Amino acid sequence: MVQMLIRMQEACLGLESWHLLLPGVVAVLLGLFLWLGGMRYAFLVVGLIGAVSGGILGLQAAQWFSLQRPLAVAGCALVLTILALLLKQVVVVLLAGALFAVAAGATYMTYIVDRQYDPQAQPTAIQAPPDGATTAPAADFAAYPPAGSAATSLPLPADGSAGGWETMRAIRREWQDIAWQNRTMLMIWASLGALGGLVLGYLLRRIMMAVCCSIIGASGAIVGMSAVFLAKGTPVVLALQARPRFLPALFFLMVIFGCLMQLAFAGTKKIAAPSEKEENE
Repeated sequence: MVQMLIRMQEACLGLESWHLLLPGVVAVLLGLFLWLGGMRYAFLVVGLIGAVSGGILGLQAAQWFSLQRPLAVAGCALVLTILALLLKQVVVVLLAGALFAVAAGATYMTYIVDRQYDPQAQPTAIQAPPDGATTAPAADFAAYPPAGSAATSLPLPADGSAGGWETMRAIRREWQDIAWQNRTMLMIWASLGALGGLVLGYLLRRIMMAVCCSIIGASGAIVGMSAVFLAKGTPVVLALQARPRFLPALFFLMVIFGCLMQLAFAGTKKIAAPSEKEENE
């Protein structure tokens, strides 16, 4: 994971500060809201999921059917928001399946990309075999040398943002190529994650709502804070090289804490309502 973050940091340091600061602050605020209060305001979260999904569908529909983009986005967002609110339990199950599929696929992608970037995984120089002997060709890792090497560290021009966006596009192409080469296993991992998420979401809808909100919120808060630090020119990822397990441990603890807080808040709200009714009577 650290190698992937280093590659992204190379690109982010080439962007202008406001390109990172504004999205970072928004990500932190939304992340904290979902991390600690997503389940308590599940009605609002489900509606937001429907609106975002509808907006994305509206953009695609505008391209497919040559519609006016604002009308298509607004119409699809409104329709899916209403459907999401009416089918709240179904949305929770689908959200769990989608989130677990993304998590499983991202875990596998992290593994294979880190292997491609790891200098220790690169083949060493092969000595010439004895006369008459044959050897199988070594795996070609030249296309994906380790992060930080001269081949992958793209030069960042002095004008700032142009170099950052070019680097991000190069990184995206690299990861797309790696994903395509490993598409079979990637689809298997994502399918298994989706199946597990759907089953858990159906059996434990209340708990899985808290888990999903906590995962998304913790991810948003961590990514947002990293973006804020990078906007100030602080290479936060370099501090993780000596502690590669720190970030996964922090993320895991944040998810657990967020789930407990959401379940506690939601339980308090649910229990407090009857007592208030009795007092009024």
